[in-house]
Amino acid sequence: RNVCVYMDDAAVDTDAAAIRLAVLDAYAALPATGKPQAGEWSVLAGIALRSASDALEVVALGTGTKCLTAKAIAAERSGGCLHDGHAEVCARRAFLRYLLAQLRLHAGGDAARSVLEPRPGGGYALKAGYSVHFYSSQPPCGDAASFGTGSGRGAGTLAASAEQAMARRGHGSGGG
Repeated sequence: RNVCVYMDDAAVDTDAAAIRLAVLDAYAALPATGKPQAGEWSVLAGIALRSASDALEVVALGTGTKCLTAKAIAAERSGGCLHDGHAEVCARRAFLRYLLAQLRLHAGGDAARSVLEPRPGGGYALKAGYSVHFYSSQPPCGDAASFGTGSGRGAGTLAASAEQAMARRGHGSGGG
């Protein structure tokens, strides 16, 4: 079962809460470098993989809230800038890198350690019993947004920033 979670614990089932807590714990385990400091906040997104044995592993994390402007993109000619730094996009990019590493396991003769298996007719798929789960500390903005009853990003929802979610877990703000 795939789950997209961005609500308070009271509004989600146990499975979704476990995914949320796994992502928050994975983020908390990272060093403080680059994390929001006091008075700052960011959106946190993560992708977790549930195995056939029901183990939950966070395989990708991303934080961020911004895109480059068209002017900034035009000025950057080297290709060294990330055009979309939203947490969801960064987590997706990290997940794609994870999947490529899983394919490298096959290419290197270590397919047993991979979460992927060859599909009949070509390509790869998750091994039987595996599922992918997405978490975001805020609802998406832009074209992917679901608008609530208020105004502004995520208004009318039970969403909380990564900093607020971390504080509820007892990890504090920006301290890692």
